[in-house]
Amino acid sequence: MKMPICDICLKSGLLCPVCMERVKGGAVREEDIHYLRRMKGISERIKPLQGIRIKKLVNTNSLIFIVCEKGSATTIIGRGGTIVSSLSHALDKRVRVVEETDDIKSFLEMLVFPVPVLSVGRVYRESGETIRMRVPAGERLPLSEGDIKDAAMSMFGQEIEVVTE
Repeated sequence: MKMPICDICLKSGLLCPVCMERVKGGAVREEDIHYLRRMKGISERIKPLQGIRIKKLVNTNSLIFIVCEKGSATTIIGRGGTIVSSLSHALDKRVRVVEETDDIKSFLEMLVFPVPVLSVGRVYRESGETIRMRVPAGERLPLSEGDIKDAAMSMFGQEIEVVTE
């Protein structure tokens, strides 16, 4: 498994200058390095994970989002969810896998799947720009609104407003 931090830094506990720049630049948060180390250990035991590239880890209060490169999500999830279940158990948190994308609508659709996203639009206010996501009323979101907001802020630096219709 390829991580946003090099293998030597994951094993040693000290960060090289390149990895330190990634932390300072915000690509990796220091509190996520602990989870990356655990994931590296798991990937050495589970063969399908060895060729996977993890782009980013988003750690919220109740779960961890693993952002992987396109086409890798099904491998990380595994048949019947077995691999993601092992990751969840090892990390002591729920794990949700999403593929890397530059499109905020695609990202939000992956986050709240299987709930359909009716629309995603920008709302301009005096306080700044907000992204508004509309979902059908009566549908139960698989994540809390706080987790959705944290994930979107971490990935895109955008405030999210979830509206039910």
